[in-house]
Amino acid sequence: AEPGTIFEFDLLTNSGNPVREAAGAVIQDQLSKIGIKVNFQTQEFGSLVELLLGQQFDAIMIGFTNIDQDTDARSVFTPVGDTVGGGFNFVSYNNPEVTAMYDEALALPGCDLTERQAIYHEIGQILHDELPWLWLFAPNAMYAESNAVQGFDPFAEQRYWNMGDLAVNP
Repeated sequence: AEPGTIFEFDLLTNSGNPVREAAGAVIQDQLSKIGIKVNFQTQEFGSLVELLLGQQFDAIMIGFTNIDQDTDARSVFTPVGDTVGGGFNFVSYNNPEVTAMYDEALALPGCDLTERQAIYHEIGQILHDELPWLWLFAPNAMYAESNAVQGFDPFAEQRYWNMGDLAVNP
């Protein structure tokens, strides 16, 4: 860009989420202090998801939940998920080295967990360096199990997913 070009982008999030609305205001304020103009806007959730899946955005702040804990993130960080209208690679990230490492991790003889973990750590380092996504924060959660509670089954991505199944033992 030419010197003096204004650095400006739209940042969208869903309306009615006070944590994301506060985070967007902080991002807008802090980036303005270094000359970056952030047009922060909230959208109805369905409209936001439509823009996200349609890959029609500058930047979106959204939570990622209900991800299968037993899978890798190939659908998020390889071309297999870069499908306008339905894929999870919303930013069209494509690093052939990362794609090859995901393939290598799945094809390890005997599915050696130590070797597989080393490959995933290497992928994580590349994602850290290239930053296709900027992870802002994760909510803190603590669990205490009690014999007095039936149905306790925490899930990392949805802390309260089965609240209706909980019961107190008599």
